Amino acid sequence: MSGVPSFEELRKEAFRDMVKAAYRALRAEGVKDRQMCDGQIFMWMHDAYGFDAGRDEFRRMLVEAAREDPDIEVEETKCGIIYVRVRG
Repeated sequence: MSGVPSFEELRKEAFRDMVKAAYRALRAEGVKDRQMCDGQIFMWMHDAYGFDAGRDEFRRMLVEAAREDPDIEVEETKCGIIYVRVRG
């Protein structure tokens, strides 16, 4: 069963997919890239999926997702806001 992904791998993949879906939905609603921050993605995922992690955990997961997925880009400002961009 070495070809079967672990629960952690599935969780990370699902999180990345949710971030991408949130980004695309917010873009469709007219949110510009310069306005696309972690707070908007967090709230959309909370409302749409019932995502229940805390804000700090979400931010950690978002940065980790960006490290693992070349389609997700994050940029943290000096004041702690994380701007998000999804390619494709």
